[in-house]
Formats: sequence, structure tokens, C-alpha cells
Amino acid sequence: MKGLIIFTLTIFTLTTYGQGTEKVLYIVDSIPVLKDPDPKEGTLAETDIETLTVVTKKEEIAKHGYSDIDKIIFIITKEFFKRPEEVKRIPTTKQMERKSGKWYLSKSASPYSGQFIDYFFNGKKQGDGTLKDGVLEGRRNVYYPNGNLSYFTHYVNGVETGESKRVLYERDTSSGRKFREWKRRWALERMVFDRPTQATDKF
Repeated sequence: MKGLIIFTLTIFTLTTYGQGTEKVLYIVDSIPVLKDPDPKEGTLAETDIETLTVVTKKEEIAKHGYSDIDKIIFIITKEFFKRPEEVKRIPTTKQMERKSGKWYLSKSASPYSGQFIDYFFNGKKQGDGTLKDGVLEGRRNVYYPNGNLSYFTHYVNGVETGESKRVLYERDTSSGRKFREWKRRWALERMVFDRPTQATDKF
């Protein structure tokens, strides 16, 4: 696919020049790409990019906390560029680490409490929800790359409870989308029902 940027290697992209290699780190919307991306995180196309900055000076690279990198490529997506500042300040789980089943902001000694928003590589929203003392609390939403809701689940103290719904799109036509919904309700640790339904949604 023309213009597609593909992240395929762990931690660093290695580019061969003559007899040596160049260590390149991508930082997308302020988030370093430090591991093999999950295919579910989508792709990043040239048309998704607002700005691309290449840093090669060792002293500038060191200012960002990297000493063994030859090049940093900073990418700002169009979606990130147009976000309100208050939304940009909401952390993603990609800025956190999970310890003993709880989410912590990097370098924080206390579990995180507050809203979080995760994004696909192209900057579109991937999911959102709330953490309380490091575990899910309330409604957790996950979206398809096109912005449609994939599923939502309710949590209390990190445990799924209440209604959840998953929408699986089976056909995409000019007249609309045929989809199948799975709805289920959890009462503490017991599932009360699990019943598929079908409908046609035009948009």
C-alpha cells in the first residue's frame, strides 16, 4: 500500500547502510513504539500524518532520554493535532505499566485513578474508560478503526458486572451495514443471559 508506514520490529527499526545498521526509534503522538505493535492497533498512512520530524544529533537524542539511538522520528497525526489540549492531557494505557493486576503511570508509585483514552496508530480513538486505584471502574468502550463501537463492558472494582455488548459487522454495502449484536448481563460473577440479536443499521 503506497504511503504506508509499517512498524515491524521490536523496540527499534534497524536500517542497513553499507556494513552497519542504524537504530531508529519512532515516537507517534508522544508515545514511543517500544514493542511489536498489535495488528489490532491499526496502521499509519502518509495521509494520516500532520508533521514528521527527524532528529539525528546525538545531543538532541540524549535530551529525550536515549543514548544508543541513531535517529528518532517524531510523528504527529492529524487526529492528535486537532485534539483539544484537555483531551491530550488524558493518559493512555500505553503510557502506563501493569503491576500485580493494576495500572501505574510510568515512574509512579501509586496505582492510577482517572480517565484514560487509547488510540490507534493513526490517532483515532481505540478505547476509553476509567481506572480507580489501578483497575477498571464503570463503562469501558472499545472502537473499530472507523469509529464505530466494537463493544462495551461495565466493571466494578475491576470485575465485569452489568450489561456488555459486542457488535460484529458481517457485511458492508452501500445501503448500510448488517450487524450482529451479542448482549449479556453479568451479576457479580454469574452470567444472567447471553443472547445474539440481528439488525440492519444504515449510516
